[in-house]
Amino acid sequence: MFFGLPGLMSVAYGQQKKEVMGYYAGWKWYDRNKLVNPLTIDYSRYTTIAYAFFQPTPDGTVTCPDPWAEKNLLLGANGTSVPKPTLVSEAHRKGVKVIISVGGWTYSDVFPLIAASPAARKKLARNCSALIKKYGIDGIDIDWEYPGYKKHNGSGNDTGNFTLLLQEIRSELNKCEQETGKKMLLTAAFGVSPERIDAIEWDKVTGLLDMINLMSYNYSGPWDEYTGHNAPLYSSCPENSALTIDHSVCYLTANKQVPAEKINIGLAFFGRAISTDGISGLNSHSTGKPDLIQFGSDQGAPEYYNIIAKLGLYEYHRDESAEVPYLEGKAGIHSFVTFDDSLSVARKAEFVVNRGLQGVIIWEITGDYLDNGHGNGLRTPLADAVFNVFHASQTGFSFRPQSVVVPSESESVVIPEQPGVGKSD
Repeated sequence: MFFGLPGLMSVAYGQQKKEVMGYYAGWKWYDRNKLVNPLTIDYSRYTTIAYAFFQPTPDGTVTCPDPWAEKNLLLGANGTSVPKPTLVSEAHRKGVKVIISVGGWTYSDVFPLIAASPAARKKLARNCSALIKKYGIDGIDIDWEYPGYKKHNGSGNDTGNFTLLLQEIRSELNKCEQETGKKMLLTAAFGVSPERIDAIEWDKVTGLLDMINLMSYNYSGPWDEYTGHNAPLYSSCPENSALTIDHSVCYLTANKQVPAEKINIGLAFFGRAISTDGISGLNSHSTGKPDLIQFGSDQGAPEYYNIIAKLGLYEYHRDESAEVPYLEGKAGIHSFVTFDDSLSVARKAEFVVNRGLQGVIIWEITGDYLDNGHGNGLRTPLADAVFNVFHASQTGFSFRPQSVVVPSESESVVIPEQPGVGKSD
């Protein structure tokens, strides 16, 4: 079975430098026999690595929840006088910055308490400064999901308190800059719904941050009555026009006057597998549950490499309006998978260039690492797509997506993969 490209794209861009901030989840280090580690990461594909996550506690202390990963990935301690390579040392050797992300979904319920307390805010900020010095990193990312979110103890007070927290951290990072003579990054992740965007004092927050990172995924999932796209670039139906990356960016720039050049959109290197009530498809009735039969190891949010491994069980489709692909289970498989492939990721990278955005964030980089099929290395098809588009934007080369054969469990399927770069005509 073969799926061809919907057309050939050739676009030339002017000189622009784009950010690619890739999250590296410490717990993912253990997967696939520690396949993605400081020595196998392709640092050429990122400008910044964000190590996730460090845990904030109610009094403002920030700790690493996994001391073994900390020892191996950040400290390089191996019981000898010669330290082993770390994420930080290898990234810096390749000219890539490293920051630590504090918070994340699991640890966000304490942020309202911290942000409401002057003492806790100051302690967290000083802890962030201490982390920079301890690991020799380049800054801090705050991932509070989300200010005002009631299920994480949020309230209306979070809006102003979030600003105060960022101000405290920025002040400490400024002191680090004076001591080291090196720029210290402060970034933060944000929800993309109007409700989440409205909960932020953008006129005060924007100037404190070096990057405004939109978590532009999870627009739809097993929690919805009908199946939809995880991270659509555009809408395929008027009633869902707000559930798109395009709408989120426009809402932030037009309604909140946030400069486009400070915004990174989120790229999902994972998908959503949804159990359907009957035959699967786009806009099919969902059971309200993730598909744990095919993707139980990922809790229904499969990594890209696991989606590729299961392609033989699905029919591959592309929503040309939304600019994303999706999978429908073959006979007897009541499963719908929404995900991104190289072509949809490339379209989003083009969107970044054309809208004058700062760049992208990636959740999460290990999902993109695939065996190259020759036993001598790894390939990163999604990160390659981003790199090629951004490279084109800097060099004036043109970007031409190509197809490659991707093996599935039972057959070879051609899907858009591994975009290439060639000179402009």
